Amino acid sequence: MQYQEKNGELKMHLNPICGSLAVALSVVFLPPAWADARLTYTDTGLGAPVPTRTTSIQIQGDKVRMEEAGSGIYSLYDHSKQTLHTVNTHARQYLESSLDKVRQRMEKMLVIQTRMQTQLRQQMALLPPEQRQQAEAQMQQAEAMKKAPAPVASQQNTGKTEQIQGIPCNITNVLMNGAPVRELCNATQPVLDEADYQRLLGMFTYMDSMVTVAAQTQGITPPPADAGSASIHKQGVALRVQALPTGPRSELTAISKDKLEASLFELPVGFALYEPSDAPNPPPTQPTPQ
Repeated sequence: MQYQEKNGELKMHLNPICGSLAVALSVVFLPPAWADARLTYTDTGLGAPVPTRTTSIQIQGDKVRMEEAGSGIYSLYDHSKQTLHTVNTHARQYLESSLDKVRQRMEKMLVIQTRMQTQLRQQMALLPPEQRQQAEAQMQQAEAMKKAPAPVASQQNTGKTEQIQGIPCNITNVLMNGAPVRELCNATQPVLDEADYQRLLGMFTYMDSMVTVAAQTQGITPPPADAGSASIHKQGVALRVQALPTGPRSELTAISKDKLEASLFELPVGFALYEPSDAPNPPPTQPTPQ
């Protein structure tokens, strides 16, 4: 591309002497349309103690805010900075995450886990032979599960269509090793402006990347990319997500493009940075000789 993109604006490199041409080009090459957007999803079938919940996804420029109503906790994704903040209004704290920070946290956790395993094996040596064999078998099983290959994920078009909130959507099934585990109803027409849709995808893609980095750092097989959060919206905004055969359902119940307050997308003043890897480590669980 022959332009630079920064903060949603296109910096065109035009010759300043081409006055009338520059004006004409400014009409043709408009910057992407940044329109505030808010998607509201209602989740049902969750069971006790909270059978339903409401989640909102708000988009403004390069930033996305996702929040479960009444939880006091929300996430802020900044595409330009490639960061994800988790804000806890009850504790007046926020957690800052990036791919590098996730990797560093997992490396520290790996050191702690290794130390705990060493201590656990020392304690296992004190157990009677039968109990020691059972404990060793459990540890070997846990290690094998970490290395097990990821399931094969795919999507199958059912050929069925529906309308949700007056928007037509195409129904597909998500398969794991050939078995359907989730049903998606993806919009077949634009629900968001293209720039906002890309930010929605960007946030979920970034979250998926964090999960992959965390798994790889710990030596765990990452989940398949085709089963991540971003895959839900890649064929269009998901208007409904249904767990199969019967399970929780998340459905779009409201859309708004009203102007949003910029403060919704900024870290609250006076909140403290929380770094979990600096927190005191809990003592390892040790088997008791019998």
